[in-house]
Amino acid sequence: LSLMILSFLLVGCTPAPTSTPAPISATITPIPATATPVPPTATVLPTSTASVSVENIIAFLAYTPGNNNMAIKFIQADGNVGKTIPNTSNAATVDWSPDGKRLVYIVHHSDLDWSMYIVDADGKNLQRITQGNLDYNPTWSPDGTQIAFSRNGSLWIMRISSDQKPVISDLRQLTSKPQELVWGMDWSPDGKQIVFDAQMGDPRGTASYN
Repeated sequence: LSLMILSFLLVGCTPAPTSTPAPISATITPIPATATPVPPTATVLPTSTASVSVENIIAFLAYTPGNNNMAIKFIQADGNVGKTIPNTSNAATVDWSPDGKRLVYIVHHSDLDWSMYIVDADGKNLQRITQGNLDYNPTWSPDGTQIAFSRNGSLWIMRISSDQKPVISDLRQLTSKPQELVWGMDWSPDGKQIVFDAQMGDPRGTASYN
């Protein structure tokens, strides 16, 4: 009898089972990583490095003797070797003005400073017209009043005067996709449109050009 009473008491003291809480459901939306523009390096230039003037003089980039820097050189279209433009060390990407009187080009000062310069065809009147950005591949408009270029991966244009000390105005950004790196561009003959190529990143870490 005592065992029966003790068993009854133990059964009566057993705590009731607790209910299991319902699982929490949540929707997780992955956030795509934003591509960080990678500045071009001095050894990998994905655009052309030569330009032909109206007088059939070719301006191109060549290593200067005694160091590993690029400088602008001239050569005639018939193959006659021309001169090296002085004070153009560390040059990258060059373009003639439509009238063949001036050159615009980029100088690599540091990994975060690719600045734009203008120089007369005779090597005189060298002037720095931009600084503090990743400017790249300047390209003159057909009428010589504007320059298209890549800045920090986007396509920009600006107006430039024909004065001895050129005045920059109407600086405008035309593209702004964070995962798009604009490299090369060219103007339509009427100067109303610009065609350009851009490196597009994807989640797999590869790249394509469009």
